[in-house]
Amino acid sequence: MLILQHPFFKRFKRILVNTVRCEYSENARHLSARKAKMSANGLTSQAQLRYKYFQAPDPMAQVIHQELYASWERSLSLFESAALFTTQVSESGDLLLNSSLLVAGWSKRFQRISY
Repeated sequence: MLILQHPFFKRFKRILVNTVRCEYSENARHLSARKAKMSANGLTSQAQLRYKYFQAPDPMAQVIHQELYASWERSLSLFESAALFTTQVSESGDLLLNSSLLVAGWSKRFQRISY
């Protein structure tokens, strides 16, 4: 992972990496909202390039989404990790850490705050 070769990271003996997993449907919903906001503000050509892979037809975009996580996992396997953490929001809205319940109904609480 090239980012960890940056001089900033060389100052630390250990670095915690917490992968935040997001299902494709949630990712697509968030992306759609960002794109709508950007187009209302005038979408730049730079932003269009950034999102080009997510403009693929839905089945292809799902494959790209899966490959992004797979690539991340392969990169993490190159490190001598003391521990690996994965944070995910379940379909029921619970916040999970390494598949164990951390906060029940987390996303529902967040939705109430954001509206």
